[in-house]
Amino acid sequence: MLPDRHATSPLARRALLSGLVLAGPAAAQPARPRVGEVTAVRGSAYVRYSAEALRSLAVPDPLRLDDLVTTGLASRLAVQLSGGIGLTLGERASLLLDRHAVAGLDPGTVLRLSGVPCCCRRPRPGRTPSSS
Repeated sequence: MLPDRHATSPLARRALLSGLVLAGPAAAQPARPRVGEVTAVRGSAYVRYSAEALRSLAVPDPLRLDDLVTTGLASRLAVQLSGGIGLTLGERASLLLDRHAVAGLDPGTVLRLSGVPCCCRRPRPGRTPSSS
Protein backbone atom coordinates (compact mmCIF):
# COMPACT_ATOMS: atom_id res chain seq x y z
CA MET A 1 0.00 0.00 0.00
CA LEU A 2 1.31 3.47 -0.90
CA PRO A 3 1.62 6.08 1.87
CA ASP A 4 -0.88 8.91 1.93
CA ARG A 5 0.70 11.96 0.25
CA HIS A 6 -0.68 14.18 3.03
CA ALA A 7 0.99 12.01 5.67
CA THR A 8 4.53 12.85 4.43
CA SER A 9 6.39 15.00 6.95
CA PRO A 10 7.29 18.60 6.03
CA LEU A 11 10.98 17.72 6.42
CA ALA A 12 10.67 14.87 3.91
CA ARG A 13 8.83 17.14 1.46
CA ARG A 14 11.57 19.80 1.74
CA ALA A 15 14.29 17.19 1.16
CA LEU A 16 12.46 15.87 -1.91
CA LEU A 17 11.98 19.37 -3.33
CA SER A 18 15.63 20.26 -2.66
CA GLY A 19 16.70 17.18 -4.60
CA LEU A 20 14.46 18.15 -7.52
CA VAL A 21 15.83 21.68 -7.60
CA LEU A 22 19.46 20.50 -7.52
CA ALA A 23 18.85 17.93 -10.25
CA GLY A 24 16.90 20.33 -12.49
CA PRO A 25 17.81 21.16 -16.11
CA ALA A 26 20.27 23.92 -15.17
CA ALA A 27 22.37 21.50 -13.14
CA ALA A 28 22.57 19.07 -16.07
CA GLN A 29 24.11 21.55 -18.55
CA PRO A 30 27.70 22.76 -18.18
CA ALA A 31 28.25 26.51 -18.28
CA ARG A 32 29.12 27.83 -21.73
CA PRO A 33 31.96 30.33 -21.96
CA ARG A 34 31.17 33.97 -22.58
CA VAL A 35 32.47 34.98 -26.03
CA GLY A 36 31.30 38.58 -26.31
CA GLU A 37 28.57 41.09 -25.65
CA VAL A 38 25.98 43.20 -27.42
CA THR A 39 27.19 46.77 -28.01
CA ALA A 40 24.25 48.21 -29.98
CA VAL A 41 20.77 47.20 -31.15
CA ARG A 42 18.50 49.00 -33.58
CA GLY A 43 15.19 47.31 -34.23
CA SER A 44 14.85 43.69 -33.11
CA ALA A 45 17.63 41.22 -32.35
CA TYR A 46 17.38 37.82 -30.71
CA VAL A 47 19.51 35.01 -29.36
CA ARG A 48 18.80 31.31 -29.05
CA TYR A 49 20.84 28.42 -27.73
CA SER A 50 19.92 24.88 -28.74
CA ALA A 51 16.31 24.20 -27.76
CA GLU A 52 16.03 27.18 -25.40
CA ALA A 53 13.41 29.84 -26.04
CA LEU A 54 14.22 32.82 -28.26
CA ARG A 55 15.29 35.86 -26.18
CA SER A 56 15.42 39.53 -27.15
CA LEU A 57 18.87 41.13 -27.06
CA ALA A 58 19.76 44.49 -25.52
CA VAL A 59 22.97 46.30 -24.58
CA PRO A 60 25.09 44.89 -22.76
CA ASP A 61 23.72 41.31 -22.89
CA PRO A 62 26.41 38.63 -22.82
CA LEU A 63 26.87 36.24 -25.75
CA ARG A 64 27.96 32.67 -25.14
CA LEU A 65 29.57 29.95 -27.22
CA ASP A 66 27.09 28.29 -29.63
CA ASP A 67 24.51 31.08 -29.37
CA LEU A 68 22.63 31.81 -32.58
CA VAL A 69 22.05 35.57 -32.95
CA THR A 70 19.51 36.89 -35.46
CA THR A 71 18.14 40.25 -36.52
CA GLY A 72 14.68 41.21 -37.69
CA LEU A 73 13.42 43.32 -40.58
CA ALA A 74 15.09 46.78 -40.76
CA SER A 75 17.30 45.91 -37.77
CA ARG A 76 20.98 46.13 -36.88
CA LEU A 77 23.02 44.38 -34.20
CA ALA A 78 26.58 45.24 -33.15
CA VAL A 79 28.58 42.82 -31.01
CA GLN A 80 32.09 42.82 -29.60
CA LEU A 81 33.64 39.37 -29.51
CA SER A 82 36.47 38.19 -27.31
CA GLY A 83 39.80 39.01 -28.92
CA GLY A 84 38.62 42.41 -30.09
CA ILE A 85 36.64 41.46 -33.19
CA GLY A 86 33.58 43.65 -33.71
CA LEU A 87 30.69 42.52 -35.90
CA THR A 88 27.68 44.43 -37.16
CA LEU A 89 24.82 42.40 -38.60
CA GLY A 90 22.23 43.94 -40.90
CA GLU A 91 18.57 43.09 -41.24
CA ARG A 92 17.40 39.48 -41.31
CA ALA A 93 20.90 38.15 -40.59
CA SER A 94 21.94 35.15 -38.50
CA LEU A 95 25.28 34.24 -36.98
CA LEU A 96 26.18 31.11 -35.04
CA LEU A 97 28.83 31.95 -32.47
CA ASP A 98 30.67 28.66 -32.78
CA ARG A 99 34.37 28.13 -32.15
CA HIS A 100 35.20 29.19 -35.71
CA ALA A 101 33.36 32.51 -35.42
CA VAL A 102 34.90 33.48 -32.09
CA ALA A 103 38.47 32.21 -32.61
CA GLY A 104 39.22 35.16 -34.86
CA LEU A 105 39.74 35.54 -38.52
CA ASP A 106 43.12 34.49 -39.87
CA PRO A 107 44.76 36.74 -42.45
CA GLY A 108 43.39 35.82 -45.85
CA THR A 109 40.07 34.52 -44.52
CA VAL A 110 37.23 35.26 -46.91
CA LEU A 111 33.70 35.72 -45.62
CA ARG A 112 31.09 34.83 -48.22
CA LEU A 113 27.73 36.35 -47.46
CA SER A 114 24.67 35.94 -49.60
CA GLY A 115 22.40 38.98 -49.46
CA VAL A 116 23.16 39.62 -45.78
CA PRO A 117 24.80 42.91 -44.75
CA CYS A 118 27.66 42.34 -42.32
CA CYS A 119 30.66 44.39 -41.21
CA CYS A 120 33.66 42.86 -39.44
CA ARG A 121 36.18 45.04 -37.61
CA ARG A 122 39.46 43.58 -36.41
CA PRO A 123 41.78 45.70 -34.27
CA ARG A 124 45.20 46.49 -35.66
CA PRO A 125 48.05 44.54 -34.06
CA GLY A 126 49.13 46.17 -30.80
CA ARG A 127 45.88 48.09 -30.38
CA THR A 128 42.91 47.42 -28.17
CA PRO A 129 39.35 47.86 -29.50
CA SER A 130 38.95 51.12 -27.54
CA SER A 131 42.08 52.72 -29.05
CA SER A 132 41.40 51.87 -32.72
